Amino acid sequence: MKKTNKLNKIISDGCVINTVLLIVFYIIGVSLDPNFIPTLSRVFGILIYSLALSAANSFLFSSKMKLFSRLALHFIFTALVFFICFVFIGGYKANLGSVLVIVGLYLVIYAVVGGAVALIRSILKADENDKKEYKKVYEKKQDYNSLFGGKK
Repeated sequence: MKKTNKLNKIISDGCVINTVLLIVFYIIGVSLDPNFIPTLSRVFGILIYSLALSAANSFLFSSKMKLFSRLALHFIFTALVFFICFVFIGGYKANLGSVLVIVGLYLVIYAVVGGAVALIRSILKADENDKKEYKKVYEKKQDYNSLFGGKK
């Protein structure tokens, strides 16, 4: 895949993630707590986080490394960007209790979303494997005679 295609995919996926996150924050703000309605600084923080998450997802779904190492790097990268965007720049760094709650909430959300994505991908992959035609791997090519007599 060309670099421009990868960049376009990262930007388009980031915009989709951004839209979903903004809608979720706005719905929470309207229905539960008006403090969740995104301000301009939060909108830019969500945009930066969405683009970083999209870039991390493109790395996560590649097959250049083992799954555990890709998942660990994905978690570390997204957690670092989340911490910078929302805790450090967002102003929660002054209160340690808020930082712990936000990080704990991030861990739970990451586990739930990651589990849902893994479940959906395994279901789709199972359906894809069911549709593939089975090919014998150890197919008998031809008969040959042994040097010691008889067929093998």
